[in-house]
Amino acid sequence: MQRSEDAGCFFALALLYLFFPSAVVLFTFGSWPIAVAIATGLAILWSSNRQVKKMPVVLTHEGRNKRTPECLLTLLLNTWPYLVLAAGAVWLSGVIPPFSENSDWHKHYAIFNTMAYKPWPPKIVTDNGIATLRYFLGYYVIPAIAAKYLGIWVLSVAIFIWTTLGIYIAMMLAFGLRTRKGTTSFLLGCVFLLFSGADIIGTYFTGHIFGPWLHFEWWAEFGQLASSITNLFWAPQHAVSGWLSAFLFFRYPHRAIQNAGVIGAVVAVWSAFSAIGLLPVFLWAILQTGFRGLLTRSNLIAAPILLVSAALFLSKGSVGIPAQFIWDISRFSISVWVVFVFIEFGAISLALIVVTPQKTSLVVIHAAFLLTLCLFSVGAANDLLMRASIPSLGILALLSSTAIAFSPIGIRKVPIIICLVVGLVTPLGEITRALVSPRITNKHEITIIDVIKDKGYLVPQYLVNEN
Repeated sequence: MQRSEDAGCFFALALLYLFFPSAVVLFTFGSWPIAVAIATGLAILWSSNRQVKKMPVVLTHEGRNKRTPECLLTLLLNTWPYLVLAAGAVWLSGVIPPFSENSDWHKHYAIFNTMAYKPWPPKIVTDNGIATLRYFLGYYVIPAIAAKYLGIWVLSVAIFIWTTLGIYIAMMLAFGLRTRKGTTSFLLGCVFLLFSGADIIGTYFTGHIFGPWLHFEWWAEFGQLASSITNLFWAPQHAVSGWLSAFLFFRYPHRAIQNAGVIGAVVAVWSAFSAIGLLPVFLWAILQTGFRGLLTRSNLIAAPILLVSAALFLSKGSVGIPAQFIWDISRFSISVWVVFVFIEFGAISLALIVVTPQKTSLVVIHAAFLLTLCLFSVGAANDLLMRASIPSLGILALLSSTAIAFSPIGIRKVPIIICLVVGLVTPLGEITRALVSPRITNKHEITIIDVIKDKGYLVPQYLVNEN
């Protein structure tokens, strides 16, 4: 059987995971539902046609050649360690018992409940009148639909299944679909999920701890580059979309470039920051394929409609976002900034260049992008740095995993092992807190009003006043 990496059907499957919920949001919440429906149909048609022409040839038991996608059973047998790791990581995040959710899940439950209980687009009564829900809703659509039509009791299970599926697809994109030894697959997945900067060193250097117990991500005060587990536990909507879309460009540069506009539009509905974070992997894919790959019907016809519709939805009623250079923040110091850059991604980038010199250009592109993000503070909590960094950090995590699993043992491997071992403190802290902290008890009763109460700065993030 032809290797499944060569089959475009998996690209279509991964794209559909991101595409379908975003299309539902733009159709239901957007200003141009008919145009979105037409653009959605065309994008799926053109993407599917391209995959059908290149689907693998399989010999059936009757001895006849038949064009078919990779058998789902074979796919599962090849990649089951990634599914186990994805399910384990999502389980530890607390969406189903017995582990506990972190405080950001009050916000997630508020959005899920609003979409499950209310007609779409949800209308919410506030002190300033009637408001409409407006947020990065792509992640929330499928579990909310399940809860709306099957009952709110299925919400936690639906979140678990949906998130697990996204992480599973992301790891299959990252590491390929071919058969490996189970230990190799587990090693790849574990290194990826436990990837982190050396936050414990930064915490010791500054003496600053922000947030809950065992949360070491905010030691620099002016910004955060989160570990893989932290992103998954706290902001799955950003993590899943950032990793999945980045790995689409990494694994399938030609097909991704041919559908780049559509990918950007649908990812923006999951997370505008993740869409911004695709810039370096997009540029890398362009270097592999050339600019002519952008001149497709998908990019020239379907993508503009979806991009404009997404921009109108996400910008509706938005207010000015605080933005400044990083050195204009009162807490900034050049010494802490230099340490921040080196510890969070500089050291691991240098270690990757040493152990995998053939990947130097890819590492440099993403390190340069992360360095550029570190020059700015955009958003109340520097959300641009915190979330737009996810795709690039995902690529560095992917390269670290493959370097550990496949690079020859020798002195060159020592620096990356040291970086990864020191970084373990951060994800293990997040996991420990999930094991011992209490669960949220009233999750099906949390509302958007509960979230924004006494936090007026959150109102523009979630609501658009209809007045």
